[in-house]
Amino acid sequence: MFKLWWRPSKLDRELQPAIEQGDSARIREVAEAMLALDEGDELARFWAFHGSFSIGDGESALCHSGWMVEHGSKPEEGHCWAMHTRYRMGEMSEAIREGEAAVRIRPGFVEARFMLGALLFETGDAVRAVEEFRACVASWESDPDKKRKNHIIGPYARFRLGRALDAIGDREGARAEFQKVVQHPGLDKFRDWAIRELEHIG
Repeated sequence: MFKLWWRPSKLDRELQPAIEQGDSARIREVAEAMLALDEGDELARFWAFHGSFSIGDGESALCHSGWMVEHGSKPEEGHCWAMHTRYRMGEMSEAIREGEAAVRIRPGFVEARFMLGALLFETGDAVRAVEEFRACVASWESDPDKKRKNHIIGPYARFRLGRALDAIGDREGARAEFQKVVQHPGLDKFRDWAIRELEHIG
């Protein structure tokens, strides 16, 4: 659970219950009040984006992601936020451009790599999707900290890599990736999916 215990201001104390209750409108309200006091508060910026995105206010979400791109310490995260927002708004080309910008800045950004691969696959560019999923898996596997923080994304990216390889006709490559997913411990859902894909490709 996300905690704000190191920031004991009144607004932070109001934000924590909203986060715990999943009250997206309240999260945005409090976070934007925090930004009115300090527009450079990147934690508040994240929650203002999160609240706006969760209630479907794409324009506000893009405003917050744009600020992060232009002024934040991690502009690649702003691009990633915008990628998700543009996708939800149906703006696929713009979403892909945001993802490309994110991984140019931080090549090891596994979450952005994964989402970019998914967007490319959805728009019919399986060749580039293979590249992104491979990069996602390689970055995840090379960094124990990433494995600890997000233990799901690596096996899921490998599964998606297998599907992308199958889509471009590389069934041997796809089979190898699905077999690795099956062998990964503790993720029954992905293992079941991979088994079905192995049965499909023969």
